[in-house]
Amino acid sequence: MQQRKQQSQKPSSHWDVIIIGAGVGGLALASFLTKYKSQKVLVLERHTKIGGFSHEFSRRSKYIFDVGVHFVSNLKEGGFLRSYFDLITDNKLQWKKLSDTQEQVFFPDSQFTVH
Repeated sequence: MQQRKQQSQKPSSHWDVIIIGAGVGGLALASFLTKYKSQKVLVLERHTKIGGFSHEFSRRSKYIFDVGVHFVSNLKEGGFLRSYFDLITDNKLQWKKLSDTQEQVFFPDSQFTVH
């Protein structure tokens, strides 16, 4: 089996900002700095996927763990969090309103609902 060589790009000799970690926070900061502050940004990540805990992974090809964001609250039009997401994504995220009941937890002798 022929193994493909990993391509590497020669890094620029000048960066305004270096961000270590391509999680949601690092990517959001990189987006903001490049768009609104005209900074030249290098984002470094050691994992094979970017996004930090916003993806799923599996173990033994049998067990799947979904560690990403499941729902986000307080996204009213014009609100701080909504404005922030709209800013860093150029309004490309589409939001869907969920029902008031998000989770139901059942125990042998009781249950409760998370709103």
